[in-house]
Amino acid sequence: MAESKRHILLPREGFLHEALRHLAPVGESEMPHAPFTVKSTLAGGREVLVIDSIEADGPKLVECDDLAAAEIDRHPDVLRLPVLKYRRPLGLRASYPLLAPDPVSLPTTRGPGVTIRVMETKGGNKVPADSGLWVTAFSNYEKKIGDYTTTDDSGEANLLVSGTIERLFCEKLWTWGAFRKDFRVHPTTELELEPLNANFTDCVRKYYPRSQFKPETGVTVGVIDTGVGPHDDLNVIGGRCTVEKEPHNDHQDADRHGTFVAGLIGSTGRLFPKLRGLAPGVRIFSYRVFGEGESEVQIFPLIQAMHYAALDECDILNLSIESPEQGPGLNHVLLQRAIIRARDKGMLVVVAAGNDNRTSVDYPAAFPNVIAVSAMGCKGTFPKGAMENMVVSDDPPGTDPNEFIASFSNVGEEINVTALGVGVLSTLPGNSFGSCSGTSFAAPVVTGAAASLLSQRPDIYIKSRNRARAEEIEQLLFKNSITRGFPPTFEGHGMPDPAKV
Repeated sequence: MAESKRHILLPREGFLHEALRHLAPVGESEMPHAPFTVKSTLAGGREVLVIDSIEADGPKLVECDDLAAAEIDRHPDVLRLPVLKYRRPLGLRASYPLLAPDPVSLPTTRGPGVTIRVMETKGGNKVPADSGLWVTAFSNYEKKIGDYTTTDDSGEANLLVSGTIERLFCEKLWTWGAFRKDFRVHPTTELELEPLNANFTDCVRKYYPRSQFKPETGVTVGVIDTGVGPHDDLNVIGGRCTVEKEPHNDHQDADRHGTFVAGLIGSTGRLFPKLRGLAPGVRIFSYRVFGEGESEVQIFPLIQAMHYAALDECDILNLSIESPEQGPGLNHVLLQRAIIRARDKGMLVVVAAGNDNRTSVDYPAAFPNVIAVSAMGCKGTFPKGAMENMVVSDDPPGTDPNEFIASFSNVGEEINVTALGVGVLSTLPGNSFGSCSGTSFAAPVVTGAAASLLSQRPDIYIKSRNRARAEEIEQLLFKNSITRGFPPTFEGHGMPDPAKV
């Protein structure tokens, strides 16, 4: 074969078509399957390497040369698409262009050097922080004039700034980080990372200190993410890894993101009583779609995970992912159809709106048939020295002056609900916990709320798994959400009502 490229093949209409059946392995019903080569009638008899399938008549991940691709494009019933990638919404520092280490957007003002000594509390003692932590200082925040660097082995960072520092911050992943504003430069300045405390009352537990979740109903949630666990506070009953060439049963967390998401949904609080999820002990299926150390996921493992979630009879799916490509376009059609199919299988799909600083809602949250979630916060539910103070915004105001839509949250007419996602605490692998912010974590608050509400309505739960069932679950969520006084493009129907969840 000539040089080959990967493609997605799917029907021009719907999700299944007999034209794709000859690209399924003969006599093999289990998917995924081992790659095989076939001379395809779709490709004018040229060879096509079939890498993976979703059902015999369903979408295929294939590899073929340009001549074969051209032949496929002529087929009246089959559509050829590129292999898209999605990512989890970026973390706190990377969510803000001002904070990202970018020499183009962050020109340096030359002046007398200042040493920032980053300290943290360990074992009750204040010690120098780890090396490699980004420290950023702005002498003019609006014009992005400042300097940044990483801490050395002694926890120090040397910056070239002068006069007054308007903003100074340091992020350590899964902690509060550190933030100061408006102070005069001294030759050596100490910046202390806020210590974590499992007894701290974050915004989620301020609003939802208890849950009315009824585990006996049997509600099941699918977390499509980096994997889940191990963590003794999570009721993971199964799952699957859909990452290519990785063991199918390896669905534990390859990062920490998925475990954090799962804890907000269903942590029992046995190890950390203050950190219960909104549906404590809910049945969780873990679908790992990210490879170890990967921040992006190819679309086919993502679609496979949604397929297995239907087979496992999940009721609610959490997708804390986004696409770097804006606009619906033809490229997103496979994920859009997979979401429609999930809906047709009776599942509610909850998606993070994205963390791009009030820009339009990212895909797949911008699609119909999903619950798109923005992130809100509450002043006073994170330490005064935490990085979360960076994202407080009084524009637009809500009914409660302490509440705000996070400055990082994407907004738009697609937003269905808002949820707490600023300075939340949750589970991390290895029976640990941490803090973070983002629409990635507002979405599982909604997922947990929907799971709790559904558990209280066994009459809806037992209905046939079809579109009507999914729509009833959606309306159950909307009817039990309350406005916080923000415009609909920021909050949709409001936030899930703590009195009902």
